[in-house]
Amino acid sequence: EWYDGKGDIWIYDADGTKIKQMNVIIGKSDNETYGRDNGERRLVSLEWYDGKGGIGNHHGRSSVSSTVIQNPNLCIALENGVIQLNRGCEDTNPIIVDTNMYVDNCKWNSDGTVLTVTGYQIVPAQSIPGTPPKNNHTGNVRDNIVKFFNATGDYIRTLRVPGDDVRGLTWE
Repeated sequence: EWYDGKGDIWIYDADGTKIKQMNVIIGKSDNETYGRDNGERRLVSLEWYDGKGGIGNHHGRSSVSSTVIQNPNLCIALENGVIQLNRGCEDTNPIIVDTNMYVDNCKWNSDGTVLTVTGYQIVPAQSIPGTPPKNNHTGNVRDNIVKFFNATGDYIRTLRVPGDDVRGLTWE
């Protein structure tokens, strides 16, 4: 895949030959209502679930069908908090999720059932217990978070992460 900076993702073969353009709904319109108003619509993550762990593989049994992909296996994430979940690269009806945060990165778990999204929210300093007052004109702080979603984009939970920045994420 290749993102051209204009909201288009192109698919290439192993030799670098351009094959076709993907159906990308997010990040195209100036009137887009998804995501943060002042957030960039810059691509920050393009994450495939490779299927090696099966889809919903429980107790060593895989439910992967070789003919039909039922759960999304591709996440396209924009910095403004909008993610698009595709069932392969030819999905004509992808799932659109507004994460309500600025996004830095995304990662599928080992069986493709959970997607984690790392990023941050800008919140008033007093809304986070134990946060010292900031010496800036806004009094706002960056609240680093990891959000968990199931494969179809339903919210599961939020994990707050201390520190200045969270840019990476991995599953064991």
